[in-house]
Amino acid sequence: MTDDEIQKARAYIDEANNRFGGAYENALKAVRRGELLSGGVWAQIAADMAFHRHPGFFFSAELESLLIEVAQMLPMASKQPCHVPSTHSGVSKPRILHVMTNAFGTGGHTRLVERLVVNTSEQYEHLLVTTAQRGPLPDRLRGIFCSGCSKWTDLAASGADLIGRSLRLRQISREAADIVFLHAHPYDVVPLLAFGIPDGPPVIVLNHADHLFWLGVSVADAVADIRLAGQNLTLTRRNTNVSEILPIPLVERESSVDRLAARKRLGIDDDAVVLLTIASHLKYSPLGEYNFLDTVTALLKRSKQAVLVACGPQHAGAWKEASDSVGGRIKAYGVQTNISDFHSVADIYLDSFPYASLTSLLETALHAVPVIGLANTAAPIFSDGSTVEGDAWTHATSLEEYVDRVGALIADPELRRVQGSKIREQVAARHLLPGWQHSFSKLMEVLPSSHSICIKAKQPQSVDANDLFLASMGKLTSGRHSINTSLRKHGGCFPVKDRFTLLVKGILGIDGIRVLPVSTYAGKEFFS
Repeated sequence: MTDDEIQKARAYIDEANNRFGGAYENALKAVRRGELLSGGVWAQIAADMAFHRHPGFFFSAELESLLIEVAQMLPMASKQPCHVPSTHSGVSKPRILHVMTNAFGTGGHTRLVERLVVNTSEQYEHLLVTTAQRGPLPDRLRGIFCSGCSKWTDLAASGADLIGRSLRLRQISREAADIVFLHAHPYDVVPLLAFGIPDGPPVIVLNHADHLFWLGVSVADAVADIRLAGQNLTLTRRNTNVSEILPIPLVERESSVDRLAARKRLGIDDDAVVLLTIASHLKYSPLGEYNFLDTVTALLKRSKQAVLVACGPQHAGAWKEASDSVGGRIKAYGVQTNISDFHSVADIYLDSFPYASLTSLLETALHAVPVIGLANTAAPIFSDGSTVEGDAWTHATSLEEYVDRVGALIADPELRRVQGSKIREQVAARHLLPGWQHSFSKLMEVLPSSHSICIKAKQPQSVDANDLFLASMGKLTSGRHSINTSLRKHGGCFPVKDRFTLLVKGILGIDGIRVLPVSTYAGKEFFS
């Protein structure tokens, strides 16, 4: 990063920290007034802002302590009738309760839960609670949790507020679960309020957003980290030492796609060397020396037989300009829900940078496609290749090495075959059964017999390269996220009188608050 980029990143962190502090103070004042629901909503807004705009820390001891204080003021269980997910009668398996905020139809988060359940269904009975599901449960999860007896409960369906949902979750966990697995959104306060008291089943937090701020460290009896770089942040920046690596579970899928037919459908010549990349367009946003599109365009100018195929970015703007400069040999197809054709045509996989895309890399590696990425040695959380070790190491340590290695793979079909075979073997050993089951068993072994909470001490803030890089990326991906963005999402969770106060402040322009959509004042929430 340049000096100017570092200075801007530090300013971004300071501003984000101040915004977080303002929302935290509102939460603290509300709790001190005895307004627990308002305090919980302001805490959720504070966490949401920290999640979207990095404040220089990855957890907040003050915010979690406040939420645990609220949790311990609440009654043990809900006074309202509570639907408890059913288990099959006569089944003696241990029961795992999975807690999600909102299950999506696309993306790696829902797939991770689905595969975890499928991989362990012989040993465990699985139940699901969502705290704020929007729309129907995705088909993949519906097939698991809604066939036969219902093993899914949506806490929002009853119309309960955040406090009511927390009490229902607490009750369900104690009546129907032996282990709790948290997959919630990083800013969701419901799990922390539910499990902010001791006893009950032990709680595992699955660290699916390992590079960002999240709530829940204080209620985690164990953290399941999906990679070493994420575990390093857990141990050094989240002030906990109970962590086990649980690799992303993958599923072996036999491809029935004809390679030449797929190339014809995609308009790719039979003899072209296809460089495939799959990620959100934001993960390619240039930062300092890290410019994916410029780097690959220069490669294509040197290697006339190579074609770049991208899933995620649209064929417009910089991507179209780059394609035009190499005679149309950059093909951006936008977001794709079915990528079988793309996997089948690939000769080399290029991980996105400056922001890597781990799940896409792993899934492509299972197709025996060699993988190349660019390591961020200063901030490894953004390009960690440690999930693949040994002589199939995937990430070059410099742009020069990256260009050389991609060029060598383009020129040598036998090298592609050998490297593809090696990486497939190593990824399969960690992410498919039976190897993945070994990691899961190790995680289960560290769990205590019952749940406890651990109030974390405040850590002195020490901004490092991870923080600066995350702040710089945040300016690109969440630069417009403001207090009003969070209020639009969560303001509907406030009690009526607080929603009225928001309306007045919006009209008068107090505290930077603007007039929000009518749905917010009507009490409608928009988790996303």
